[in-house]
Amino acid sequence: MHMVSWNIQAGLGCDGEFNLERISEVICKKGEPDVICLQEVSRNFPEYGNDDQLSYFEKVFPDHEVVWGAAVSGRGDAGTRQEFGNLSLIRSPYLLDSRLHRLPYPVLEDTPQMPRMLVEVAVKYQDTSISILNTHLAFHSQYERYAQARYISQLAKEINVRKKSNVPAEPAGAYKPFAKSQFTLLCGDLNLEVTSDEYELLTDDKCLKDCWAYLYEDHVHAPTCGVFDQKQWPQGPHCRDYFMICDDLSHHVENMSVDIETDASDHQPISIFLKD
Repeated sequence: MHMVSWNIQAGLGCDGEFNLERISEVICKKGEPDVICLQEVSRNFPEYGNDDQLSYFEKVFPDHEVVWGAAVSGRGDAGTRQEFGNLSLIRSPYLLDSRLHRLPYPVLEDTPQMPRMLVEVAVKYQDTSISILNTHLAFHSQYERYAQARYISQLAKEINVRKKSNVPAEPAGAYKPFAKSQFTLLCGDLNLEVTSDEYELLTDDKCLKDCWAYLYEDHVHAPTCGVFDQKQWPQGPHCRDYFMICDDLSHHVENMSVDIETDASDHQPISIFLKD
């Protein structure tokens, strides 16, 4: 199974141009992935190219089922729906279930904020399934980001508990339980570095582990940000995008890579391959 995660910055390249076609071309460079997790996808915002990017990706990937999570959703001046959030595209017929999570949004004074959310999808894998968590955490506030990381850490633990729980034999209606998953995978722009308290929280108690650190223990993280755009990122190349996996899934990972050649976004796409 091939997965890609990428903060596409609404298609804004390092040349200052919005171009979704080059985003999709980069995604498919090594073959069309089974799972595509995108962050910073925009719908009808003039500031972000004024495109309905959800509709674009639906058309470009017709063999994938779409799970859209709008963190921001409101009516624009022209009467169109303006939305901004995360998009998970799952090749048919792998998608089993999906749900959306609103992440903590504490009231902060004098700090730019926007709502954050997480898309959870349960996806068939071998003879079981994986819960894939696609998200984009707060940038401006460490306090806010830590609260969001704490929510995700608890969610990962709950997934682990639920896979062992018993449910009614014939659940019905709104009580029908979410599909159980044997494995958990978190991906996205987490806006944190490996030295942060949030990183330690997410990887504590072996609930999740950093896939790159697991595979390439003696190698520094490949940069996922600041490679080409050092105006936004004056600290230069560094990592803030991750795949984090539960311990049981680690033995199924073949490799992980970062595409450091494309400047189609200020972030670099990251890929992971799981054994078939």
